[in-house]
Amino acid sequence: MRFLTHIVTLTIAIIVIWFAITNRHQVDLTFDPLPLSLSLPFYLPVFAGVLLGLVAGGVISWRTGRTRRARLRAAERERDELQHNLDRPAPKDR
Repeated sequence: MRFLTHIVTLTIAIIVIWFAITNRHQVDLTFDPLPLSLSLPFYLPVFAGVLLGLVAGGVISWRTGRTRRARLRAAERERDELQHNLDRPAPKDR
């Protein structure tokens, strides 16, 4: 499994490096309402967009799992309470 992970990682790294090398031409990146203009290699805005998408997707996924995690914590508390009640010795009848 570890070997397969290394192969996939190496393949992705080669593709990313190849993309960066073949797209070195300069592009002008302007932010319309602001008087800001940058001249960057084409691959930098593309990589920035991909990275921003990955981060945004991770945050959204984490936030949507919040209710599931809350339900899981409540179920674990209930399970622990029930287990604690089972572990207590039963009261003796007089």
